[in-house]
Amino acid sequence: MPSPSPTGSNGGKGPKRRPRGAKADPVAMPSSPETGIVAAGDAGRGGSGGRDARGRFASGNRFAIGNPQAARVGRLRSAMIESVTIKDMGEVVATVIERAKAGDMAAAKLLLDRVLGPVVAIDVLARIEALEAAMDETPTEIGVKPWALTSA
Repeated sequence: MPSPSPTGSNGGKGPKRRPRGAKADPVAMPSSPETGIVAAGDAGRGGSGGRDARGRFASGNRFAIGNPQAARVGRLRSAMIESVTIKDMGEVVATVIERAKAGDMAAAKLLLDRVLGPVVAIDVLARIEALEAAMDETPTEIGVKPWALTSA
C-alpha cells in the first residue's frame, strides 16, 4: 500500500472538503441512471452505493475525499527525517546495543529483529521437519507410527 503523499491527494481529485461547522448536504449525490451511479442512500435498495462500474468511488461521492490527515502526516515525516542526522542515528543504535548488553530484553529484541530480521515461518517449518525426522527414528509402544496410518 503506498504511503500518503505530502499533499494528501494520493493522485486522485476528489470533491472539496466542506468548511468546518458546515452541515452535510443529504442530497449531495443524486442517483443518476445515465451514469450508472447510485447515491449512498440507495445502496440498500440494490444500488451501487456511489461507486462506478469498476467499484471505485464515483465523482461527487462525499466519501471519496481520502485521508484528511495525510498531508499533515507527510509534513511531520518530512520534518522528522530532516531533523535526524547520521550521528543521531549512531548514538541511538549505540544506546540500544548498550541496553541489550545490560539485559534489557526489549532492547535485545529490537536489536535482533532489526539486524537479523524477525522470525519467519520458514524457521518454524524447519523445526517441524527436524522433529518429524526425530520421531521417525523413535519406536512407538505399539510398533506403528500413528502418522503413517493416514492415507495419502
